[in-house]
Amino acid sequence: MEDISLLFEKLSVVFQNSFDAFIKNSDFSNIEKKELTNEYNAPLIDFCLINLKTGIQFESQYRPVRDYIYFHIRDIKNNKNISFDSYLKFKGYEKDNILSLNRIEGKDIPDKFKTYCDYVVRILDTDLKNVVKGKEWIDMPIDWMGYK
Repeated sequence: MEDISLLFEKLSVVFQNSFDAFIKNSDFSNIEKKELTNEYNAPLIDFCLINLKTGIQFESQYRPVRDYIYFHIRDIKNNKNISFDSYLKFKGYEKDNILSLNRIEGKDIPDKFKTYCDYVVRILDTDLKNVVKGKEWIDMPIDWMGYK
């Protein structure tokens, strides 16, 4: 795995470029970027966008050790959250194999991350347009995975 700081810089550029048009056409701003570690001291890269008018926030985390991306939409004002993975499964999009970078075609991690970010923007601009604008919220059913 390449140096995490170098990877962070490359993914920052990808995230900025992928979300640039989205940001210009909305009230989202303040791309916040952080290089963090989780509870096991494994690195993760976090990107966050927020719409201060609606209180809608997007957060994307890339975990290099697991080659995994987590993206969620949060309604800060009402303390609600939508996992993008859960939404894709709920809508039947899991067949797109977009949840793990090792399933995305591409030459390297930044190229795969771009494919993922472009996919997210496309879903935000279409399926989740009213959620993005703060006009509606989707309450996701809980998948108890047989434990209820």
